[in-house]
Order: sequence, then C-alpha cells, then structure tokens
Amino acid sequence: MYSWEIEEYLKERNYYLTSDEIIYVTNIELHPQLARISYNNEFDFYEMWTSDNYYFKFGCKPFVKVLKR
Repeated sequence: MYSWEIEEYLKERNYYLTSDEIIYVTNIELHPQLARISYNNEFDFYEMWTSDNYYFKFGCKPFVKVLKR
C-alpha cells in the first residue's frame, strides 16, 4: 500500500482505528515505506512517518467485548 493509500485508509475511518486495523496499517512488511512508528501513552494516539515524507496521527478505538446470547 502506498502512503497516499494509507492516508485514504485513515481518512475513511476518521483517524480512529480498531486494534485489528492498527495491526494492519503499522505492518512494515506490507508498508515498507514506514520509517518510524510511535505511540503516545499519555494522550493515547499513534504517530507514523514514512520515507516519502508523509506523517500520520491516529487514535485507537477502545476494545469492547460483545457477549453472545
């Protein structure tokens, strides 16, 4: 996935991802242009920088366990 596609992916989700989506978008095997990924624990958001000068900042949706009846 190109950096502009990552940008669209994040934009479609309002820069607020589930844990599975975060695992996907931060996968450096799928996205080799990712140069740096960091997590800010105090304010609960991720930041990513790419080798082609893109910058991304996004949050994580809280995990909610769904009970089956």
